[in-house]
Parts: sequence; structure tokens; C-alpha cells
Amino acid sequence: MGDNKYDVRVINLKSRPERWEHFCEVSPFTNYSRFNAVDGRNLSNENKIVKIKVKPIEGQDRVLGEIGCTLSHYMLWRYVREQEKPVLILEDDVIFHDDSFQTLNEAYEELCSGNLKDVEWVLAWVGGQWTPKYGIKSVCKFPFHYSKDTEPWYTKTSNSLYMRNSVGRGGWRSPTYRTTSGYFISPAGAGLLIKLADRDPNFFNIAIDIWLLGIEAMYLPVRYMDVFPHPIYQGSYNIGEGDWSAVATGPDINNDERLQNSDVLRGKREKITL
Repeated sequence: MGDNKYDVRVINLKSRPERWEHFCEVSPFTNYSRFNAVDGRNLSNENKIVKIKVKPIEGQDRVLGEIGCTLSHYMLWRYVREQEKPVLILEDDVIFHDDSFQTLNEAYEELCSGNLKDVEWVLAWVGGQWTPKYGIKSVCKFPFHYSKDTEPWYTKTSNSLYMRNSVGRGGWRSPTYRTTSGYFISPAGAGLLIKLADRDPNFFNIAIDIWLLGIEAMYLPVRYMDVFPHPIYQGSYNIGEGDWSAVATGPDINNDERLQNSDVLRGKREKITL
């Protein structure tokens, strides 16, 4: 465990204290704070800002867990926007390596160094894959997340930072796919994401990770980076049995029977109530 010099915010539902306890047991940090996640199943109990944001979709069918996740990240962006330095946002189910702390520290120093003074980066992914120490040439759980070389996907900018290049449209079947399990975000970047979210009628129509990847492809000012190798990763992924090695372009989420009971389908849709 080390004394980190940067702000770490961990998203955790009040109803899942066991996940918070586990995070505290495995965390490599001495300084970190719990962020009370927005519970999509109990939006009527949330604060005024959340209710104002959700009001336009009241009564519509949505996956409530997704809504809560999206709002949790959005509310943290509002916090980061008011800070002076980047903040590390983590979800409470991340998995650390023995050298996670060192890698994160080095990445933070590089993000704050003068080398990036002319780069208006939004966020830098530190995780979002199911492969330990994911990076270039990593053997991936899903073959369509494999990148053989840095190009055309990335441009190396420092020891561990790789700027992501705009190569087609990002998404599940791309090597640049990431979940929102962990990322550094800049204050200016948080402000930009909030502006885009506030004017986007589709902000609540898709999962937050897919939304982030979509605006990366659509708006030139949205510049993301990756910290390679990733200092954190996620646990098991419920995607069914089978050999995926031959599926070069990824599974068809709508038609592949192996995905019918999978987390990929994002869960049951229910009406939004306030």
C-alpha cells in the first residue's frame, strides 16, 4: 500500500457494502474516497440534480442499473470539473496487480508533466478490459480486442501513455473498446463531457461506455489515451461457453444463442420512476 498524491474516487452502491469492504482490503492506495453511486432502482431518493437530469425520460423503459451507472459517472464529472488536477475514477469491482500502484503513479506524473501541455486530453483509460496487464499484443479474452501493433490504433506519447487515433467507429468489436472500470479524467475533459451529455438526447439510451466510445469517434476535441499496460482489469465475464478464436469480427449480440443469458444484453428494461 502506498501514499498516492492524486485524488481517487471509487463508485460504490450503498446497498453493496461487501464490495466496498473488498475494495478496501485489496486497494493499493492509502488515500481514496468512496462515491455514493446513484441507484437506478431508487431514483426518487436521489438529489435534485439527478432528478432534473432524469426527468425527460421519466416513464420510459430503460435498464435501471445502466441509468444508475451513467448518472454516477456524470455526477463525478461534475466534481472533477471543479478540481485543478486529474482525478482517478474507479468502479468498486476492479482487480489490481502487484505493480498497479507504481504504474498509476507514473502515469499520473506523465499526465501532469509539461510534455502534454499542448494536448487537450479528456481521459486516460487505466483499465476496461478482462486481460491482466492489457496492452499491445496482449492475448485477449476476445480476439477482436487484440491489437497486433501500435498503429493504426495508437500513437505513443510517453513511457506509458498512448494517444488513441480515430480509426473508424469504436465499439464492442474494436481493439479500443473499454468499460468504465477505471480512468484518469482531466478537469477540462470533465467539463467537455458534461456539455456533450447535456445536449445529447441519446445520453441515456445506451450504456455509458458505449456513449463515451461513440463521442470519441464523432467529435475531434474528444481525445482519449490509454495507460499501457493497463494497471487494473476486470474479473470474469458472463458471455457463455465456446471457442471464440474464429470470430474475428466479434459475436452478433442479437443472434448468437451463447449471449442470450449474458451480461452483454445489459439486463431487464423497466420504467423510470421518480
